[in-house]
Amino acid sequence: MHQRLDKIAYENGIRTAEVREAALRAARIRRASERGDRENEDARRKQERDEYQKRYNTAARKWVSSIIALPILLVTSYYLFDRLALGHDQKVIPHGTAPGTLDDKKA
Repeated sequence: MHQRLDKIAYENGIRTAEVREAALRAARIRRASERGDRENEDARRKQERDEYQKRYNTAARKWVSSIIALPILLVTSYYLFDRLALGHDQKVIPHGTAPGTLDDKKA
């Protein structure tokens, strides 16, 4: 009877070890799957961040270009309107006078 109890205990130990090993294997598989999911999520976030950064850079470049071009557009439009619609002549720099010499003669 003692041998029979030892055999039952041994078989119970084996079953317990097998159950424990199966649980450990399932946990390893679950962790590997979670790690893969986490890596996929990180890759997706990085791709979204890169796409956003690309759109942001494009919009920023267009904004800066328009801010730079706006004063040029306004001044050019004003002078063209002044010459074409109002009929004023184009301003001419007088030849023969250097900048600053006009003030010296008056003084």
